[in-house]
Amino acid sequence: MSAPEIVTLSNGDAVPGNSLVWLEECRARQRHVDTLMHIGNRQARADYITQVAHREGQESARRLRDRFAVVWEQRRAADATLKQQGGMA
Repeated sequence: MSAPEIVTLSNGDAVPGNSLVWLEECRARQRHVDTLMHIGNRQARADYITQVAHREGQESARRLRDRFAVVWEQRRAADATLKQQGGMA
């Protein structure tokens, strides 16, 4: 059995990839992404990310921006595919 991958938390600590602290950081980031997906305009999303930076640090905000960009693009691509297939009005 191999050792778990070592990951770096947003605060700089290195922990095993199967640790509860890493799991909680990932869950928190996903909750933030879910929230951002429901915010209707770009400025409000930017304000939300600024609040995350103040509460959780710049690295947490950077990781959130990066993850949100991936999820946003995946949604846009899925919407475009559906539209192309005639699944959306």
